[in-house]
Amino acid sequence: MAALEQQVGVEGTIVTKLLTGHTGVKITGVRVPELTDAQIDEVRHLVSTYCVGVFPGQHLSPEKQLAFLRRFAPLQTTPGNDPHPDYPDVQVVKSRGTGQASTSGPFHTDTCFVNRPPSYSSLNGIEVPEHGGDTVFLNQYLAYEMLSERMKGWLRGLRLKHVVTGTERPEEVPNPVGHPAVRTNPVTGRKSLNVT
Repeated sequence: MAALEQQVGVEGTIVTKLLTGHTGVKITGVRVPELTDAQIDEVRHLVSTYCVGVFPGQHLSPEKQLAFLRRFAPLQTTPGNDPHPDYPDVQVVKSRGTGQASTSGPFHTDTCFVNRPPSYSSLNGIEVPEHGGDTVFLNQYLAYEMLSERMKGWLRGLRLKHVVTGTERPEEVPNPVGHPAVRTNPVTGRKSLNVT
């Protein structure tokens, strides 16, 4: 596991820096298409621990992004969202001057409304405004850990129905499904709140 706050590294060595107190890790020192299997495992652990991994300055072509993602798990797209015209496993999220992206809204977990949600989501910013347009991430481990023991007890065994709204093609969205209010990450063994 790479040490956080490591400042220098040999080319091809993962260098990490924590982005906030507990959430988000910047990953540098390596090129995504050149990651070894051991480094993929390290990235999987970093993302599972810190919830978000950022590879700055590495714009990937759709082919390279898909090849990278296939090394983590089988690909899955979000029902009801528009696919890229040339890459059906890539979905396009865009806003052209409306001030609101087509998938913006309250805090949510990507694709949480299907029977088996994906373990990871990927975002590759093509055109990003100089200011505004921020994406904010929540650390659901901390959300759970900060609850009282009584509240944790109430949530134990509770299942919540996940419903989606605001997709481009709502007729493709499956019926709402139930998921545990608390889930355990298989990589870290930590419990997290699963209510977004």
